[in-house]
Amino acid sequence: MKKYLILIAITIFLIGCNKREPKPLKAAKPNAQKLLKPGEWISEIDSMSGISIREDRLAFFKDMKFTSDKVYEYELIDSVYISSNTENKVGEYLTIHKPKDTLRYKIISKSENSLTLKIDNKEKKFTIKK
Repeated sequence: MKKYLILIAITIFLIGCNKREPKPLKAAKPNAQKLLKPGEWISEIDSMSGISIREDRLAFFKDMKFTSDKVYEYELIDSVYISSNTENKVGEYLTIHKPKDTLRYKIISKSENSLTLKIDNKEKKFTIKK
């Protein structure tokens, strides 16, 4: 008899667990604004460093130089929580990738002329060179 009561209690518990709302799913989706303005985005801290953007490629440069192995394809993505047919945007990321390497940088703020990224747990601001 005790076995049956325990089985019934476990069954009721499991049924109750299934009625809870599922945890939100975190997903990445392409951003509507897929590319950044082309040009040189100069670091606010070091005017000889920054990001060079051409079409769907970018390169981080230092001392106004970069090599071809530092050129990446990039895209902007939104990080989204999906639950119960609703989607909530929780962040925006710059994703850079090569065939064997993918990096993501959180976009803190973005406008037509400035970009602030979280790189190595530090905020780094870049401004487009006019």
